[in-house]
Amino acid sequence: MNWLKKKVGLRIIAPSLVFAAVLGLAGQQAAAQGNSGKGESAGGAAPVVGNPVAILDSARTKSYFGSAYGTCQPGADPNAMGAMEYKRYWGGWEEVLKEMKAASTIPGYDLVTDDFITNATNGLKQSKYKVLILSNNANMSQAMVDAIRSWVAGGGRLLATFGSGYEAAAGSVDEALKSKSNKNSLEQLWNDPLTKYVTTGTFGTVPVPATDQCPQGYPAGSVEPVLTQIAGPTANYCQFYQAENGPCPWYFNLYRVVSGYGDLGIMLLGRSENWPGAYAHFQFANNLAVYDPNPPNCWPDTQYSKPLPAVVASSYRKGMAVYYAFAPEFIVGLEYDVAGHCSSSTAAGADPNYPVEDPAEGLQSELVRSNNLWAGRSKELRALMKSSIYYLLTTP
Repeated sequence: MNWLKKKVGLRIIAPSLVFAAVLGLAGQQAAAQGNSGKGESAGGAAPVVGNPVAILDSARTKSYFGSAYGTCQPGADPNAMGAMEYKRYWGGWEEVLKEMKAASTIPGYDLVTDDFITNATNGLKQSKYKVLILSNNANMSQAMVDAIRSWVAGGGRLLATFGSGYEAAAGSVDEALKSKSNKNSLEQLWNDPLTKYVTTGTFGTVPVPATDQCPQGYPAGSVEPVLTQIAGPTANYCQFYQAENGPCPWYFNLYRVVSGYGDLGIMLLGRSENWPGAYAHFQFANNLAVYDPNPPNCWPDTQYSKPLPAVVASSYRKGMAVYYAFAPEFIVGLEYDVAGHCSSSTAAGADPNYPVEDPAEGLQSELVRSNNLWAGRSKELRALMKSSIYYLLTTP
């Protein structure tokens, strides 16, 4: 019996959203600066800033993905999009920001580039952005890391996911532990002492073949975030979920599970379930009773019981950082097909996830499961993502 299955009957107490005051201020700022919609990508020169949120669209990270992934080729990951695989990350955040703008929660957002981050005279450090989002930004230069860390120290708010800032993935926990702490890294913003990371796949069980009783399983190491605090970056999860979908799911009241991820997470160190800076922890998807059609469990439990933090937040000098040890934006990117996909034909290596959709970028038809097998999967994740953005924007 894992610890999550014992957590039943929890009451959810979350503060109310104070949209009126926040929107009034944001609207005044946007009107004063003449820009209340999505901005263009910012290069060496800063855009006219009326938008409070910037998201990095990094050429360095795109190049890294291009070298690390094939493009619609049979093999280990036949549905990968090469360099465009990266857009499935930041494009997922962009979809969330579009929804927040449509709901008038934010006046807009901007895409910014690597050059903007490091521009010493007219870049991030001189900008009026309140929140910067890093979406699995691998292959960052030291100049970029230094500029972002300095911006946060001066009062900026950072939201980073998965491998952002880390130098490389490790093949094992021992290898990750051997990586040296670096005071000039991004990891120090969320108090992780390591410069390399290891994923939960290391401790995952081997997937169980489908049977009549268990028609589907989870890939080895798949995790779901479980909110262990309803505060800070997780405080308004249910409000954002309810605004679009109605009351929070019944199982959230029992288990605080935010379902829909079912992919790998990064293992952070030194964060107990009671640590005040940890707001969510992982549970292995195959361990969760809520996913079993009938007890006992369909799939063997993963035999790893140490707490694995999923969402952490910390202050850093005048600023703050929220770090997701997973990438919910990737599931959003797949659902909304933000980067396009491989062909849905019956040829070898075809992408079976979009049996009707045209492979071109973006949805061409109504978002229904017959067109897109990811349809409906990200609604809980998007509510969590919106809650974290809102927290960074509104915390004094």
